Amino acid sequence: MVENFGGYWPEYQLYTEEYIHGETLTAYLDRNRDDILDDSKVDRWQMRWLHFIWNGIQAYQDFWNRTEFKLSIQPPSPSNLVIPQHDYSTGTRLISISGRKPTESMAEHFLSLYTDYIVRTENKYPGLKN
Repeated sequence: MVENFGGYWPEYQLYTEEYIHGETLTAYLDRNRDDILDDSKVDRWQMRWLHFIWNGIQAYQDFWNRTEFKLSIQPPSPSNLVIPQHDYSTGTRLISISGRKPTESMAEHFLSLYTDYIVRTENKYPGLKN
């Protein structure tokens, strides 16, 4: 999560967010698309993808937990995440929490994480599938 959320003025239905610098996961994967599709590097990218899955899911889970399991960010997407490229680094961040919606059920929450974050990303970058 960001250190500073900005401000919120309910009477105007207006809020501001802090600008998060850094390359989103989608931008990183797009930049490395040819490398991801290279069969000789498939093991490397599948291991990196596990790192990105773990950190991305953890960021979305932390947000859900902080709302007492009432709101989740929909859809969970790699374009909404800045994740350090190496697994020994820390600092995963959600870019925006404006897509938050009420969570209807625990099953819906976890299914959305799986289908919207993992499956859609693997379909877009087939070299990540394992």
